[in-house]
Amino acid sequence: MKLAPNIELEDDWYAVQEIDERTFAIGEPSYHQQNWSYLLLGDEGSLLFDTGSFSRDITGVVGRRAKAPLTVLPSHMHFDHLGNIARFDTIAVADLAVLRDCVQDGMLTPTEDLFLGAYENNEPPSFGVERWIAPGEEIDLGGRRAKVLHTPGHSPDSISLHLAEENRLFAADFIYPGTLYGQVPGASLPDYLDVASVLASVLGDHDFIYCAHGNTMEHEAHSAPVLTREDILDLADGLQVIKSEAPDWKDLGEWTVPLSDTLSIIVSPEAVAAWR
Repeated sequence: MKLAPNIELEDDWYAVQEIDERTFAIGEPSYHQQNWSYLLLGDEGSLLFDTGSFSRDITGVVGRRAKAPLTVLPSHMHFDHLGNIARFDTIAVADLAVLRDCVQDGMLTPTEDLFLGAYENNEPPSFGVERWIAPGEEIDLGGRRAKVLHTPGHSPDSISLHLAEENRLFAADFIYPGTLYGQVPGASLPDYLDVASVLASVLGDHDFIYCAHGNTMEHEAHSAPVLTREDILDLADGLQVIKSEAPDWKDLGEWTVPLSDTLSIIVSPEAVAAWR
């Protein structure tokens, strides 16, 4: 396994990239999905965006860098982003009806359609929510603000973090290099297109998009995956083509559609049904 020069292997699992002195990417290069979580530091606290897979305890890696108080915010409830969630004390969640409906007796337990943990034999965790954050609300870390954007498409509860003053978007699973999943339970191609169109208008040509999954080949060096507004435009353009061709796809099974040299997306008859 190769790592880029600015990445250090923290232990037998986690690799850490210092994007700058206040921003750390925490990767799992040995995990088949090449997960990346992000730790953002401010003058008055820290925010961990996603908590890794269920493969290892991430708390030590985070604790050695985080400034108290630490808040954890999952980008969505899929199993590969919710590992370790119950190990943390202060958890924030996007204030969405689909997540409010998962709360019983003060504990949030995602449904299997939101969690998809059966894929790796994981049971959904139950955890208390300290703070519900509405889409459009800003998280103030002290001298640093992150705006929560509702970015469904991959899943109905997906969110991204926009740090406009830093020209950064932390997009989680909305977009990443490789093959996007537009066919899993809860995915929506119309939502994907709507959000891609909005992001294309919000982001600038010099913005960086930090993603939650890498696509590093065996001979390449792992690093935090970064895309640009151009990739959002490729996604939007490709989805427009899928929309226009959807009526002819009635008899296809799952189908991988190339979007660019960097991106593709898996669709299915059920996924394109909204456009037929």
